[in-house]
Amino acid sequence: MILALSRLQPLNGNKMKRVLFVFFLVIGIQGFCQRYAKIGERAGVKFYIHKVADGETLYGIQKLYGVDMDKIQEANNLSETIEKGQRLYIPIRYHDIKHTVRNRETLYGISKKYSVPIDSLKAHNPDLIDGLKRGQQLLIKNLILSIELQPHEDDRNQDSHAVEVQNTDQLFLNDSIVEYIVQQGETLYSISKRFMVPMEVLLARNNLSSTALKPNQILTIPLKREMKIKPRPNILQFDDTTRQILNQDSLFQNKKFQAVVLLPFNLDTIDIKGYRSYAVEYYMGALLAIDSLKSYPVNGSFHFIDYLSKSMPFDSLLQGKELDSVDLIYAPFDFQLSEKLAKWSVDKQVKIVYPLASHHALKNIPDTLILGTPKAYFMNPNTSALLEVMARHLSTRDSVQIVLIKTADSAEIVVYDEFLRLTQYLDLPTKIQEATFTNYTYFSKKSGLKTVYVLLSKCSPKIDELLQFSSETDNVEVYGLKEWKKCSSFLKSVEDLKGYRFPNPSYLSYTEPNVKFIHKNYRKRYNSDLTKMACLGFDATLNMALYALYDHFLPNGLVHNFQFINTGTNYMNTGAFMLEFKDLEENLIDK
Repeated sequence: MILALSRLQPLNGNKMKRVLFVFFLVIGIQGFCQRYAKIGERAGVKFYIHKVADGETLYGIQKLYGVDMDKIQEANNLSETIEKGQRLYIPIRYHDIKHTVRNRETLYGISKKYSVPIDSLKAHNPDLIDGLKRGQQLLIKNLILSIELQPHEDDRNQDSHAVEVQNTDQLFLNDSIVEYIVQQGETLYSISKRFMVPMEVLLARNNLSSTALKPNQILTIPLKREMKIKPRPNILQFDDTTRQILNQDSLFQNKKFQAVVLLPFNLDTIDIKGYRSYAVEYYMGALLAIDSLKSYPVNGSFHFIDYLSKSMPFDSLLQGKELDSVDLIYAPFDFQLSEKLAKWSVDKQVKIVYPLASHHALKNIPDTLILGTPKAYFMNPNTSALLEVMARHLSTRDSVQIVLIKTADSAEIVVYDEFLRLTQYLDLPTKIQEATFTNYTYFSKKSGLKTVYVLLSKCSPKIDELLQFSSETDNVEVYGLKEWKKCSSFLKSVEDLKGYRFPNPSYLSYTEPNVKFIHKNYRKRYNSDLTKMACLGFDATLNMALYALYDHFLPNGLVHNFQFINTGTNYMNTGAFMLEFKDLEENLIDK
């Protein structure tokens, strides 16, 4: 199995390894992903939300959050006694930081990065009247201090400072320098041990007068000129029956493939929109999947291409000949670029995997445009598939009445009609009743019968109204869409004790055995927690490569439930999960 990060042109081997190593180490470490305390609101006041673990004491929680014990007791109306599983509201701590303006940064981008209004930036930085300049120091006031939680019990035996870059060769780096952002609780000693650089070198390189560090402080770290790189072990082991079938399949042994993965690394420009972190997480998950592919007798190579590169624009890539001999392409995250790729592929034999875009997201590509043998694979179920998952789940509910709340929005009416069409083929516990926002509360007044409200609006002030009503009414449940988590302010409030249910294309559970196993390896290798985007990269690389290239189907991914149907022009995933968003967390209720 060959791994490359390139434009498919031949590159000098040592130069290629050097590019991979420096890029991966710099961004992989800066993408540090620790567990932090959740934040919610109660009566308009923000709190950290802490769930008491076994053996925790009020004194220990006070030390963790740095908040006076009497303030914690007052906020929760409690004595010194706490119980496992109890939810505590911890008063928020705020702090101020200095931000150094970088090339091409904008005031809008900085305000989005720190979630502070532009007016606040201007108020605390009077020199902004002269405009934004590179190197300028901006005061960012009243940021909520992130509280890093203790690692889970399963992770405590892991080496939290192990940083390994994956290759089987020796790398020779000439004067390699990385910039590292200091994390909460780190010391100069711990950073020195992690990078194997003496403390005195760090002090001299960064002109430090003491060993004291602050969160978000940037250090320049010289890497050792020569570094031994350990080989990657296999991550997943498959059962003997599966391996036996694969070993008998001559297609696996004889077919050599070339795959191209298009990711928004944005290496040669400032990453203003923050795409790079998602690309890196996906990339790290893909590396683990490539390890797992070694369990199969496959023969091929993966090339990772930065589709936001200014030196080779995406249109130039499509117009060139670099992709002509490729067997499989993973489409960009960007829907418009995915449309361009779909049009380009019409007269090609290449197969394309769309990790994010659903078929209907590529609205400018009609079904008739993609002819011949199906060659498009959509990992994300479309709206109709998600609605069917919800409808099937509702058909299993007993002793409930289902009320569909309709709005006057023309786009939403199309979705409602599709939901009603799907329910015609299911044995629902009761006939669906239709309501509006002027009369929906009437249905909840039937005694002894639970009312399930279904609202298929993506974002609307009415969503919070319905959730508020549900929280105040015992015999009511709410079903909606995944978009609510982002647009509903009520869901972010600690007053929301009931939450809502919705269908979702993916679900990450750290307790699932495969995820748990890979999470440990991920933490050990990357010094970071496994993310959903990394799991997406894993599923796309392992499951989809086997399915698209070898017609070998693995139904379960780390975060996906794969159930493909052949539409005649493409393959559509219809598998999804029913989740409940409650207490600021997602939990699986059905799949």
